[in-house]
Amino acid sequence: MTSTETRRRGGTLTTLLVLITLAQLLTLVLLVTDWQNAVSHGQSVGGLAVFGVVLCLLALAACAGTWAWRRWGPVLLAVIAAVGLVTDLVFGLPPLALLLRLVLLAAFFGAVSIRWEGFR
Repeated sequence: MTSTETRRRGGTLTTLLVLITLAQLLTLVLLVTDWQNAVSHGQSVGGLAVFGVVLCLLALAACAGTWAWRRWGPVLLAVIAAVGLVTDLVFGLPPLALLLRLVLLAAFFGAVSIRWEGFR
């Protein structure tokens, strides 16, 4: 693909990317809010909260990379999704929520694979 050719993200990839980006922003806000509440009440903040914030920030960077058509974006998001699914299983995410996450991720990576040649 030359630099003068336009890349079309398509409706499916755009919609899923918007949903994933908004979900990560919401998760980050909730994690930081919980962290602030714990600290303001004199409770210790465990490593899990820090790990969650770091994963959210990495996921937002991956979303930015995907928006910018960088191959490292979807690859980083796949790694983060795998880590997230393992932690969800360990900490007991309800089965319906886990299934919904799996379906959305499968749809996202399916849409990315169709447009993979457009990524650089």
